Amino acid sequence: MFEKIKKHLIFAKGIIIDTVAYWATFGLVYVYTRFALVPEINADIQLVILLLMSFVIYWVYKKTIPYTKHLHIQGQHSYLCGVCIFVFALGSFSQAELQQFGFNFSEVPQQAIKQYASLKAMFYAIGIVALPPLLKQKTG
Repeated sequence: MFEKIKKHLIFAKGIIIDTVAYWATFGLVYVYTRFALVPEINADIQLVILLLMSFVIYWVYKKTIPYTKHLHIQGQHSYLCGVCIFVFALGSFSQAELQQFGFNFSEVPQQAIKQYASLKAMFYAIGIVALPPLLKQKTG
């Protein structure tokens, strides 16, 4: 009897894990954009929070992928692809555009350019390091 429903239980478990992982990832991104991209937080702290959040999202993804790789549609995977594409696109934004987006660079020009360069490097690193494996996993 158990053997007959085992496949369905594994499928349901995968859907539940994928849904929870999707909402956790979505929640982290939402919390960052809502509470970290505010005038009270400077760019250095925003960058550290973004870096920590990226590691948490990566950890959640690595922990959940063994349970969700058999699903035809993976919400977390699709959302991460979209986020990585968006972050990679942010790498082409100018310093003024990123400030309009909510990043608070220093008033000191030398410090501001270092913060801007660090942020752009992180955006490009996410796009170059994370996006190809995400796309390859689904297509290859």
